[in-house]
Amino acid sequence: MEPHARLSSQKAFIVSGSEMPLPLSILLVEDEFVASMLMKAELEKLGHRVAGSVATGEMAIAKALEYRPDLILMDVRLAGRIDGIEAAIEIRKAQAANLVFMTGYDDQEVRARAEALEPLAYIIKPFAMAKIRHILDALQGGAGTR
Repeated sequence: MEPHARLSSQKAFIVSGSEMPLPLSILLVEDEFVASMLMKAELEKLGHRVAGSVATGEMAIAKALEYRPDLILMDVRLAGRIDGIEAAIEIRKAQAANLVFMTGYDDQEVRARAEALEPLAYIIKPFAMAKIRHILDALQGGAGTR
């Protein structure tokens, strides 16, 4: 199965003579409540739809399969029995998925595990929302899908 999802549901609509991309559906996987709420608010302010926000790898798997989001923003270290990388592996077994890993740890072993899944990005926290915005813009333009 191809690791990255094509945005087949992604279409554009016309507003005042210019083409506007539809918002992306995003699954946010973050176990730090405040960080999750702030990121959700920023994503919605950018016009995207946060399909779900979960704190464990187990819930990430269930919600990814239920929602089939355009993008999964996945923290690496999560509450629960499995980490974000293990959750992403399970999600990818069932469906193609655009992934962005986020972590507060710049550990080379963890990075290698994550990069083996060919994510769209691996971002070290704290980060500026501009990094996420760039990824979202690329996905909407088709440049971020492989």
